[in-house]
Amino acid sequence: MDYDQKYKERKIEWVKNDEIRRLKGLERELIDKIKKSTQMLILKETIDQLEKTKIELITAQNIQEEQKKAYEAEEIKIRKQIKSDIFEDLGITENPKAEKLWDIAYQHGRHSGYNAIYAYASDLVELIM
Repeated sequence: MDYDQKYKERKIEWVKNDEIRRLKGLERELIDKIKKSTQMLILKETIDQLEKTKIELITAQNIQEEQKKAYEAEEIKIRKQIKSDIFEDLGITENPKAEKLWDIAYQHGRHSGYNAIYAYASDLVELIM
């Protein structure tokens, strides 16, 4: 082969190698872009799931708060009815010191339940008669 032919072949080889390097670079860039896109998609899905979870949590907290308020309202209603029943049973519904008796009996018996409150109230009732 003559020199010009070898030079042309070598130049073609260089061009091929340059093109291969350029294509490999483009391939790496595309792979990186795909990885970033995939990561972004995963991140977006994770953020969406977190938002849904946050909404579910807030909804559950609101429901729990409503249930707590309903429970407390019912507890107050029951306490008032029991108080009224105790006053009636002890015959002190019109006694001006009945509330004070209730406060003392409630303070001492509340941790043991309404039976204990009644027991304290019945022990103290003679003090206000």
